[in-house]
Amino acid sequence: FSCFKKDFQERQFGCVSSLLFYNLRNHFISTEDFFKEIKKQNCVVTFVPLHFNFHWSLAVFTNTNDTFQVCVFDSAPNLNNFSFLRRFFKTQLNISDISFFKTYKQKRFTNECGLFLCFFIISLLFNFNISLNNTLVISLSNWRDFLEQNKDKEKVRSFVLEKVKTQHQAP
Repeated sequence: FSCFKKDFQERQFGCVSSLLFYNLRNHFISTEDFFKEIKKQNCVVTFVPLHFNFHWSLAVFTNTNDTFQVCVFDSAPNLNNFSFLRRFFKTQLNISDISFFKTYKQKRFTNECGLFLCFFIISLLFNFNISLNNTLVISLSNWRDFLEQNKDKEKVRSFVLEKVKTQHQAP
């Protein structure tokens, strides 16, 4: 994803409400209104939380000269969701440059998808490498308490890196 290859200081990030996707999907707002909200962020990269089929994912919109790319981060990827999103972005938003990032997966039968959405945003903001050749299953269940108690970015960064490293090395 080319926008993440720049130095952190050069990147401009924005985030919109999860209601934006919900409203577009349910035809409460128009495509024009959706893009107006994205452009209102005045950022190169905009995080768009996605909620559908009782599951959270993250779409990262990159805006280059009013041409959008979308990269989806999903902790429980499946073909039905990929097909739905690819079709939705193409038909509703006229975006055909869509990629699905191969990254960490949540454990089966857990409801950690919302935590993973936050993990993906934090990872992108701190420039963590979350790209994987093989999808690794991890648990984020004990992260919530730590993140709520610590506001220091360097402490959070160190904790997240250590957890990823520890779980990445686990058999």
